[in-house]
Amino acid sequence: MRKSGYIILLLLLGLSLNHSVKAQIACIGGTATMDVSSTDVLCNGDSTGSISVIINNGAAPYRYRLISTEPTFNVDTTINVANYTFNDLPVDPSGYLIIAQPTNPTPPPPTSICQTAVFISEPSAITRSGTVTDNTCNGGNTGAIDYSVSGGTSPYSYTWSTGATSEDINGLTAGTYWV
Repeated sequence: MRKSGYIILLLLLGLSLNHSVKAQIACIGGTATMDVSSTDVLCNGDSTGSISVIINNGAAPYRYRLISTEPTFNVDTTINVANYTFNDLPVDPSGYLIIAQPTNPTPPPPTSICQTAVFISEPSAITRSGTVTDNTCNGGNTGAIDYSVSGGTSPYSYTWSTGATSEDINGLTAGTYWV
Protein backbone atom coordinates (compact mmCIF):
# COMPACT_ATOMS: atom_id res chain seq x y z
CA MET A 1 0.00 0.00 0.00
CA ARG A 2 1.43 3.40 -0.90
CA LYS A 3 0.16 6.71 0.34
CA SER A 4 1.98 10.03 0.55
CA GLY A 5 5.47 8.58 0.41
CA TYR A 6 4.90 5.82 2.95
CA ILE A 7 4.99 2.14 2.05
CA ILE A 8 3.59 -0.53 4.34
CA LEU A 9 4.80 -4.11 3.89
CA LEU A 10 4.14 -6.99 6.25
CA LEU A 11 6.87 -9.53 6.95
CA LEU A 12 5.61 -12.44 9.01
CA LEU A 13 8.12 -13.70 11.53
CA GLY A 14 7.48 -16.52 13.94
CA LEU A 15 3.70 -16.65 13.90
CA SER A 16 2.54 -20.14 14.79
CA LEU A 17 -0.22 -22.12 16.37
CA ASN A 18 0.89 -25.02 18.51
CA HIS A 19 -2.43 -26.49 19.51
CA SER A 20 -2.53 -30.15 20.45
CA VAL A 21 -5.40 -32.46 21.33
CA LYS A 22 -4.99 -35.83 23.07
CA ALA A 23 -7.47 -38.64 23.72
CA GLN A 24 -7.50 -42.31 24.62
CA ILE A 25 -9.88 -44.46 22.60
CA ALA A 26 -11.26 -47.82 23.76
CA CYS A 27 -11.07 -50.34 20.95
CA ILE A 28 -13.66 -52.84 19.78
CA GLY A 29 -12.79 -56.42 20.74
CA GLY A 30 -9.70 -57.47 22.69
CA THR A 31 -7.92 -55.35 25.28
CA ALA A 32 -6.16 -52.80 23.09
CA THR A 33 -6.60 -49.06 23.51
CA MET A 34 -5.40 -46.30 21.22
CA ASP A 35 -3.90 -42.98 22.28
CA VAL A 36 -4.39 -40.27 19.67
CA SER A 37 -2.94 -36.77 19.60
CA SER A 38 -3.09 -34.16 16.91
CA THR A 39 -1.30 -30.93 16.18
CA ASP A 40 -3.04 -28.21 14.19
CA VAL A 41 -1.72 -26.57 11.04
CA LEU A 42 0.69 -23.73 11.84
CA CYS A 43 -0.41 -21.21 9.21
CA ASN A 44 -3.58 -20.81 7.20
CA GLY A 45 -3.47 -22.99 4.07
CA ASP A 46 -0.37 -24.99 5.08
CA SER A 47 0.02 -28.76 5.39
CA THR A 48 1.83 -28.87 8.73
CA GLY A 49 -0.74 -30.74 10.81
CA SER A 50 -0.04 -34.15 12.32
CA ILE A 51 -1.83 -37.04 13.99
CA SER A 52 0.05 -39.44 16.29
CA VAL A 53 -1.32 -42.85 17.21
CA ILE A 54 -0.13 -45.29 19.89
CA ILE A 55 -1.61 -48.76 20.36
CA ASN A 56 -1.55 -50.08 23.93
CA ASN A 57 -1.93 -53.78 24.90
CA GLY A 58 -1.51 -55.15 21.40
CA ALA A 59 1.08 -57.29 19.61
CA ALA A 60 3.08 -56.23 16.54
CA PRO A 61 2.77 -55.78 13.65
CA TYR A 62 0.25 -52.95 13.62
CA ARG A 63 -1.81 -51.65 10.74
CA TYR A 64 -2.47 -47.91 10.65
CA ARG A 65 -4.91 -46.27 8.23
CA LEU A 66 -5.70 -42.60 7.73
CA ILE A 67 -8.74 -41.93 5.57
CA SER A 68 -9.43 -38.45 4.23
CA THR A 69 -11.94 -36.95 1.83
CA GLU A 70 -8.82 -35.91 -0.13
CA PRO A 71 -7.46 -39.23 -1.52
CA THR A 72 -3.88 -37.94 -1.84
CA PHE A 73 -3.66 -37.89 1.97
CA ASN A 74 -4.91 -41.45 2.55
CA VAL A 75 -2.33 -43.71 4.19
CA ASP A 76 -2.38 -47.47 4.83
CA THR A 77 0.75 -48.94 6.42
CA THR A 78 1.77 -51.92 8.53
CA ILE A 79 4.75 -51.53 10.86
CA ASN A 80 6.31 -53.35 13.82
CA VAL A 81 6.10 -50.54 16.35
CA ALA A 82 3.13 -49.49 18.45
CA ASN A 83 3.23 -45.83 17.46
CA TYR A 84 2.89 -44.01 14.17
CA THR A 85 2.64 -40.34 13.17
CA PHE A 86 0.90 -39.06 10.07
CA ASN A 87 2.74 -35.84 9.14
CA ASP A 88 2.30 -32.95 6.70
CA LEU A 89 -1.48 -32.94 6.86
CA PRO A 90 -3.69 -30.05 5.74
CA VAL A 91 -7.10 -29.24 7.19
CA ASP A 92 -9.80 -31.63 6.01
CA PRO A 93 -13.21 -30.06 6.77
CA SER A 94 -14.72 -33.53 7.13
CA GLY A 95 -11.95 -34.70 9.46
CA TYR A 96 -9.69 -37.73 9.22
CA LEU A 97 -10.73 -41.25 10.11
CA ILE A 98 -7.98 -43.10 11.97
CA ILE A 99 -8.13 -46.91 12.10
CA ALA A 100 -5.47 -48.87 13.94
CA GLN A 101 -5.23 -52.51 14.86
CA PRO A 102 -2.73 -55.17 15.87
CA THR A 103 -2.57 -57.60 12.92
CA ASN A 104 -1.09 -60.44 14.97
CA PRO A 105 -3.31 -60.59 18.05
CA THR A 106 -2.17 -62.60 21.04
CA PRO A 107 -3.99 -64.78 21.74
CA PRO A 108 -5.97 -64.98 18.49
CA PRO A 109 -8.94 -63.98 18.30
CA PRO A 110 -10.29 -61.46 19.26
CA THR A 111 -8.64 -58.76 17.22
CA SER A 112 -8.95 -55.23 18.50
CA ILE A 113 -9.97 -52.58 16.01
CA CYS A 114 -9.49 -48.99 17.10
CA GLN A 115 -10.99 -46.07 15.22
CA THR A 116 -11.77 -42.42 15.76
CA ALA A 117 -12.34 -39.23 13.83
CA VAL A 118 -9.73 -36.49 14.24
CA PHE A 119 -10.09 -32.88 13.15
CA ILE A 120 -7.13 -30.63 12.45
CA SER A 121 -7.77 -26.91 12.43
CA GLU A 122 -5.87 -23.88 11.26
CA PRO A 123 -5.71 -20.22 12.24
CA SER A 124 -7.66 -17.74 10.17
CA ALA A 125 -5.81 -15.95 7.40
CA ILE A 126 -3.82 -12.92 8.49
CA THR A 127 -5.24 -9.58 7.43
CA ARG A 128 -3.54 -6.26 7.88
CA SER A 129 -4.25 -2.62 7.23
CA GLY A 130 -2.54 0.67 7.77
CA THR A 131 -3.57 4.30 7.98
CA VAL A 132 -1.00 6.94 7.14
CA THR A 133 -1.05 10.40 8.70
CA ASP A 134 0.93 12.81 6.55
CA ASN A 135 3.17 15.52 7.91
CA THR A 136 1.39 18.77 8.60
CA CYS A 137 4.14 20.86 7.00
CA ASN A 138 6.95 20.27 4.50
CA GLY A 139 10.08 18.91 6.21
CA GLY A 140 8.22 18.14 9.43
CA ASN A 141 8.23 14.97 11.53
CA THR A 142 4.57 14.67 12.45
CA GLY A 143 3.83 11.70 10.18
CA ALA A 144 2.51 8.45 11.59
CA ILE A 145 1.38 4.97 10.58
CA ASP A 146 -1.47 3.31 12.47
CA TYR A 147 -1.06 -0.40 11.67
CA SER A 148 -3.53 -3.21 12.46
CA VAL A 149 -3.21 -6.99 12.18
CA SER A 150 -5.90 -9.62 12.75
CA GLY A 151 -6.23 -13.35 12.18
CA GLY A 152 -3.35 -15.77 12.42
CA THR A 153 -2.09 -16.43 15.92
CA SER A 154 -1.32 -13.66 18.37
CA PRO A 155 0.67 -12.23 19.99
CA TYR A 156 2.14 -10.47 16.99
CA SER A 157 5.61 -8.98 16.88
CA TYR A 158 6.61 -6.00 14.78
CA THR A 159 9.93 -4.75 13.49
CA TRP A 160 9.81 -1.53 11.49
CA SER A 161 12.49 -0.27 9.14
CA THR A 162 13.14 2.45 11.74
CA GLY A 163 13.97 -0.20 14.35
CA ALA A 164 10.73 0.41 16.26
CA THR A 165 8.99 -2.69 17.60
CA SER A 166 5.57 -1.22 18.35
CA GLU A 167 2.41 -1.83 16.34
CA ASP A 168 2.19 1.84 15.30
CA ILE A 169 4.92 4.38 14.64
CA ASN A 170 4.93 8.16 14.73
CA GLY A 171 7.28 11.12 14.56
CA LEU A 172 8.02 10.25 10.91
CA THR A 173 9.50 12.43 8.22
CA ALA A 174 8.51 11.96 4.57
CA GLY A 175 9.93 8.67 3.32
CA THR A 176 9.40 4.95 2.83
CA TYR A 177 8.78 2.68 5.82
CA TRP A 178 8.08 -1.01 6.12
CA VAL A 179 7.26 -3.49 8.83
